Amino acid sequence: MTFRHVRWVLDNAPADLTPRERLTLIAVARWANAEDVSDPWRSQLATAVGTNEHEITLVLAKLRKRGLIVREGGGFRGRPVIWRCNFWESKPDDDLIAAGA
Repeated sequence: MTFRHVRWVLDNAPADLTPRERLTLIAVARWANAEDVSDPWRSQLATAVGTNEHEITLVLAKLRKRGLIVREGGGFRGRPVIWRCNFWESKPDDDLIAAGA
């Protein structure tokens, strides 16, 4: 996990996200790596958000429609879906990375 993903959601996510969408986005960000790829199981997201897998599926679809996450693959043969965090159009500032965020 890189804290910069979680920090971006907390500081810059669209203001009109519902609390459940924001929390789901934070949960996806929690599992993101340095390449902006996140691969949590739906059950992990559901537990982190405090809801069920069906609700997570619906919220992920909304976040995907808004362009905040992009499905990269996975989700078959017992594997989790791989999401690309599409929070920023370009990489965050170098000073943000250097600060460990």
